[in-house]
Amino acid sequence: IFPNAIKEGWGASKLLSQLRLAADWEYIARNYTPYEIDLAILIYELGGNGALYALNHSIFALPSRNTIQPYRRQRRIIPSVDKLRITDVSANITAMYGDHSNSEPNSTTPSRCGHSLSLDELAMEREISVMEDTDKMAGFCLEHLKSSGLQSVKIGPDIAGIQAAVDAVREGRVHIAHEACVAAISRLAGTKYGAKPIYIGPTCKKSSWQETMRTIQILVEAWKRSPDGERKNGPLFSVSTDGCPLRRRALFMLCMHDEIRPGNPIYEYVKNLPGLNLRVGANNLTADSDYKHEFKRIRGDLCSNAGMVIKNVCVNRELLSLWLERLPDHDWSETSIHALLDPADGQNVSKAIKLLLCIAELGKLDLANYDPSEGAELEALSLLGEMFHALLEPFINVRLSLSEQIESLVRFSHLLCALYMQNGTSFMSNQLYSDLQTMVKNAILTVPKVRLINGRLKVYICLLGDDVLEALFGRCRMIGGHSPNCNVCQLRDRLASAMNLDSIFESHPELERKPERLKLMRMRDLDHIRPSSFAGELSADSCDLQMCWSRAVSNADKILLKYGVKMPLSFAKLFQQPNTDLMRPFGGKYPAISSEVDRSMASPRGPIPALPASALDSAGNPRQFSLNIDFDSMLAEEASAQEMPPHTMFAKIDDAGHLTHKKSVVRELFDMTHDNHSSHDRLHRIRGYTIGGKSWNREGLEQASLATHFSLGNIFSTVICYNQTHLGIAIGKCTGIKNGPPNSKSPSLPLV
Repeated sequence: IFPNAIKEGWGASKLLSQLRLAADWEYIARNYTPYEIDLAILIYELGGNGALYALNHSIFALPSRNTIQPYRRQRRIIPSVDKLRITDVSANITAMYGDHSNSEPNSTTPSRCGHSLSLDELAMEREISVMEDTDKMAGFCLEHLKSSGLQSVKIGPDIAGIQAAVDAVREGRVHIAHEACVAAISRLAGTKYGAKPIYIGPTCKKSSWQETMRTIQILVEAWKRSPDGERKNGPLFSVSTDGCPLRRRALFMLCMHDEIRPGNPIYEYVKNLPGLNLRVGANNLTADSDYKHEFKRIRGDLCSNAGMVIKNVCVNRELLSLWLERLPDHDWSETSIHALLDPADGQNVSKAIKLLLCIAELGKLDLANYDPSEGAELEALSLLGEMFHALLEPFINVRLSLSEQIESLVRFSHLLCALYMQNGTSFMSNQLYSDLQTMVKNAILTVPKVRLINGRLKVYICLLGDDVLEALFGRCRMIGGHSPNCNVCQLRDRLASAMNLDSIFESHPELERKPERLKLMRMRDLDHIRPSSFAGELSADSCDLQMCWSRAVSNADKILLKYGVKMPLSFAKLFQQPNTDLMRPFGGKYPAISSEVDRSMASPRGPIPALPASALDSAGNPRQFSLNIDFDSMLAEEASAQEMPPHTMFAKIDDAGHLTHKKSVVRELFDMTHDNHSSHDRLHRIRGYTIGGKSWNREGLEQASLATHFSLGNIFSTVICYNQTHLGIAIGKCTGIKNGPPNSKSPSLPLV
């Protein structure tokens, strides 16, 4: 009781009153440890108030919801439902990184360090929701909202705005978004490195690379201008992507605009690294590609029929299945060779890493035991294994120092360059090659960037990429439970809850179940690799880039000589040629903006089509493209916007002034048939439409007519018998079609 009195600031009378209640067993004093507080918050965020109430009244006696409320932060994230505003992004940065971010239990003020901006999409319900605080409809795709003719997404006092939005969707002028683009900023440090969202934008994924680049520019500028951004926490080092073609081109234009020259603070660290591409964006901003996605894309190439061609040997699924069986003392009980090479399982990081490690182990086989034909295959596999070993070691070997990690990555980049020059796109797609070299380039340039802030800070290669954003998405789905997808408003709330989980899981990582498909690998004493797992010397001052580069190039030359790979020019002479480096080994144009299809991104359903050549012609040279945005005018325009007038959640639906809740109006007016509640199609029953297509006309009805086809929503008449004695004519509306061609919602009338 006395600790509670001190903590709550009770007076003498209050203390005596509580003592009397305690003596009569009417008051039970409890003091909770920080661990119990964290556990109660975790249970509340994942299981809701019902789960916390049950545990509060159980023998565990965890804190109640009222007890944890002072420790549970409610971050207000502003989604961009009509357009991207720099003021909204700045407000989100303050919500995530403001002074109040240190009010959590066991929180300490983080030091300045580098940061990474990550962007990715999250699946979302095709649903229009109402934001009560702003009186806006949320869920329209931002790509077409501006050109749709809608004056505003605000609802107002009547339903005219809702009806106008319904007409725009029905006519295909704007779409109901099926995904949300989420941008988050994360610290490149050993603590508090979880991704913090600063932007949520509904999307139909039909944007251009120019719009994508503009979005990234606004996000970067907002971090630079915010008082809780760069000035307080540190600069942005990189922008990470997962291989999206639009973002690749946008980042190419944004992060290759300038060149590191004398006078640049990091020039002295990188001037003697022949072959390193020195093109960067403003403030030395660089593009990055997530290493886990690259591992999966490499596995996708290996598991395809085309495979990877090395020294005239096609390394594909069939060849690998023959050679993996010959690995001595290898346990195939957990994962069979067939499962390891299954191209349908393209999202499993653990399988990708295990496959690359198995290929690396093939180099241990004795070449003398095989005939010349098999020897040629083994030699190609061994060379490929050397390259994969150099790629994986920095991410899975926790004993390496920063110098050893950088040396391994540089060795990989030179082996990759040699094999790409020898075999071209039959070895690897242009896009995958560029993404891998971009990943290595960003890792190398991160070292001098950290040294400019504080050379004693550690450099964590494992935090590069957008894996932290994937972890954030996983927590959002986990919060959703049996309903992992959500609309825009629900996503905003789930991201706020995920931020509460982030600080808890950092203090108690044993409480978080990591997704199996995102794990790097399983070890005896290590289930998930995190910054604290690395035991080597990782401080930026400990890494001599020039020495690491020289050793790596020398080792790469020895490996190529060992396996008989002859280059037309040595690396030293090759990179003396103008406009030639590891990212453009043939000189001239960068492979990153190739118009060819990226076969590493192909799925079992078919390859991803290439972007039109017109998009490539305008993205040829970043130096000839203007990146200027008048942010001052943008801020002035946003500041001059009128204050939101007072509003209610009820709207007039007729001239008589009858009021109806706006959410009900949105639900009914965005209902296609007004009779979907009894449909056997769950999506049609709950959300009012079915999946697929470009707009609400999702069944391909442009080729069907009432005279030839029968469709959902059609009115029909039929003869019925009632009371077992009377016949009659019934008029009905179709709400479900059970029989007919597969995936058909409009069977022909003869079939009906």
